[in-house]
Amino acid sequence: MAKQAKTTSSDWTAGIVAIAAAVLLGGAIPVALYYALYVPRVREREAEEVKLRTLHDDEQLLMARRDRVKGLEDDADAMRKRLAEVEEQFTAPTEFGDLVAHITKLAASNHLRLRADQAQMVRAKVVYDGNRRINFAKGLKASQILVEGQAWYHDLGRFITELESLKNAVVLVESLEMRGDQNGGYSHNFKLSLYVIERRELDAVGK
Repeated sequence: MAKQAKTTSSDWTAGIVAIAAAVLLGGAIPVALYYALYVPRVREREAEEVKLRTLHDDEQLLMARRDRVKGLEDDADAMRKRLAEVEEQFTAPTEFGDLVAHITKLAASNHLRLRADQAQMVRAKVVYDGNRRINFAKGLKASQILVEGQAWYHDLGRFITELESLKNAVVLVESLEMRGDQNGGYSHNFKLSLYVIERRELDAVGK
C-alpha cells in the first residue's frame, strides 16, 4: 500500500513539472519570436524613417538651390537683355564706314567746309577716319573720327549737338581746337576729334 502511494505521488510531481514546463515553453515561444522578428523589424523601420527624413531634408535643400539657380538665370537673362539694348546703340565695326559717310553729310548740312588752304587739294576731306583706336576695360573699344575745316560758331555748335543726338551711334567729343578768323570774319578754323563706341559681342562682354 505504501509503495502504491509513493508511486502516485511521483506521478503527480512529474505531471506538475510537465505542466510547468509546457507553460514556460509556451510563453517562451512568443518571447523568442518577439526578439527574433518584431524588434529587428521595428529597428529597421526606425532606420528607414531616419533615411526618409534625411532624404526629405536633402530634397528641400535641392529645391531651394534649384530656385536660387533659376533666380540667377532669370537675373542673367534680364541683364543680357539690358546689355543688348545698350550695345544696340553702339556702332558695329562693319558699320564704321557708313557712320563716317553719315557724319560727312551731317557736316555739309551744317555748312562745315574745307579750310581755304585745303580747297584746292584733290583728296582733302572735312570728315575722315582718324586711324586711332582706344581700348577700354572689359573689351570696350572706340574708334576715332576727325572733323577739320571752317565754320561759323553756331554752325559748329549745331553740328556737335546733332552728333550727340544720333540714335544709331554713341559719339563722344574728345577735343576741339579752334583758331578765330584772322580777317575779322566769322568763318573759324577748327579741328574736332571724336570717338565712336564700338558694339561688342554679348558673350565676350566682361571677359
